[in-house]
Amino acid sequence: MKPGSEWAHFQVPPLISEKLWDLANRNLAERGRGKGKEGKQIDALVRGRIYCPSCDQLMSVYRDSNYRNLTYYICVSRSQGWKHKRCQVHSLRIDRIDNVVWDCLFALLKQPDWVYQQISKQETGENIEELQKRIRAEQQKTERSQYKIRRIQEGYEADPPVYTADEVKEKIGIYRNLISRAEAEIHRLHEIVEQKAVTKQTKEEALRILESLRDTNLEKASFDEKRDLVAKLGIKVYPSEDGKIVRISSTLQFAPSPLKLSPQIISIASPKL
Repeated sequence: MKPGSEWAHFQVPPLISEKLWDLANRNLAERGRGKGKEGKQIDALVRGRIYCPSCDQLMSVYRDSNYRNLTYYICVSRSQGWKHKRCQVHSLRIDRIDNVVWDCLFALLKQPDWVYQQISKQETGENIEELQKRIRAEQQKTERSQYKIRRIQEGYEADPPVYTADEVKEKIGIYRNLISRAEAEIHRLHEIVEQKAVTKQTKEEALRILESLRDTNLEKASFDEKRDLVAKLGIKVYPSEDGKIVRISSTLQFAPSPLKLSPQIISIASPKL
C-alpha cells in the first residue's frame, strides 16, 4: 500500500438523487413480494413439502393462465424443456391436496391430549450420555493403538532393532485396522447423537406447539397459522400419480386410530428417511 501522502483523492458525483434511489428500491421490493403472476402470492399449504410420485423431486406451484382461480402443484421437470425425458405426472389441484393435509392435521390436533401422550411416551433408545461414553471408549482405543504403533516404530529404529521389517509391517497393520474400525464407529455414533439431538429438539418443539394449541380455535385458523403448523411439524406429502392417495409424513411418529377425513385416501406415515 502506498503511503498516505501519495494517495489520490477525488469525489464521484451521484448519478441519481437519494430520494429516487430509495423510491426505486421500494418499488423493486414491492414487485418481488410473493410468487406467481403479477407478484401475487399463491397460497399453497405444502409448498416446498410435496414430492413428485414419479421422480421424487419437489413439486412447484403453477397458476392456470386461462383460469386464474385454478392453481396446481406441478413437477418441476415438466417445465424443463431441455430434458429428453420429462416427468409425465398430471398436475395436482392445490386446493384438493391442501384440504386433505389440513383435514388430517385438524383431526389429530383436535385431540391434543392424545397426541401429547403419544409423543411423550416415544422411546429414544440409548440416551445421548451413554452414546458419548461409547465415543470416548472408542477414542481411547484409537489413542492406545497409536501409542503402540509409536513403540513398534521406536523398536524398529533401535540399535540393534527389536523387530524385523516384516514384523513391523504386520504389527502396525493390525493396529491401523483397529484405528480404522474405531474411527468408523466414532463417526457412526456421532451421527446417532446428532439425530437424537434433532429428534429431542423436534419433540420439545412439538410439545410446545401442542401446549399453545390447547386454547387455539383450529376451525378459524388463518392460512399463515396453518402453514406455520405444517412447518413446525415437519410435514412432507407424497401423493400417488393419480392424486387419489396422499401419504403424509411427519418428523413425529403418529399411529392414530381411524379418522374421519376427506374422500381421498389418507396414510399417516412415520418419517421417510
